[in-house]
Amino acid sequence: MSSKAAKRKSKKTRQKANGSRAMFAKESRRQREESPPMMHTVIEDPTETVKAARVRRMCGKLVGDAAAPIYGEQLGEALILGTGDRNEAEALHALFAAYDGARSAYAGRILGMRIHPAVSATEYRAKPEETEISEPVDLRTEEQKIEAAKRGSAEWDARLAKLQRWQALIIDSVRFGRETLHDAGDLTVSGRSFVAAMRKLRDVVER
Repeated sequence: MSSKAAKRKSKKTRQKANGSRAMFAKESRRQREESPPMMHTVIEDPTETVKAARVRRMCGKLVGDAAAPIYGEQLGEALILGTGDRNEAEALHALFAAYDGARSAYAGRILGMRIHPAVSATEYRAKPEETEISEPVDLRTEEQKIEAAKRGSAEWDARLAKLQRWQALIIDSVRFGRETLHDAGDLTVSGRSFVAAMRKLRDVVER
């Protein structure tokens, strides 16, 4: 083969190879343009999600950290809205919890009933590492526990007897989750009544 023919053949081979590469690049570019964009999964922190929901529910009228347990249930939120003071709200919340605990103990040990008020449900429970490793063991006999439940319930009966009837009724109604206490960051009539009743109950207990 002459040198000229060899050069022409070599040139054609290079042109063919370049054409193939160009077609491949064009096809790859077309596929990239037609392919849907890659979706990047964002893993949200559940705690931050809960806090954002609380802020929306309270319309931003929170006092302190939205992660506080008091914001985990409607009655706690109502106490915050009604008092505007985190310390007072938490004290009233603890008082309600003591009353609820005494009533639940009486229902369980004396009446053989398990009461699960709707208001007691919280948005999330404590993680295992957030609880005490060694909880105190109740060494009382069953008879002693029953007597304590009777005594505790009787003490609360005496305290509630010093309230006006509507005050005692609203506290129990809230305990069983029968009331809407706030809406769009504002207390309802039931909410205002509940806060007033809990303040009165506090005064009775501290007297």
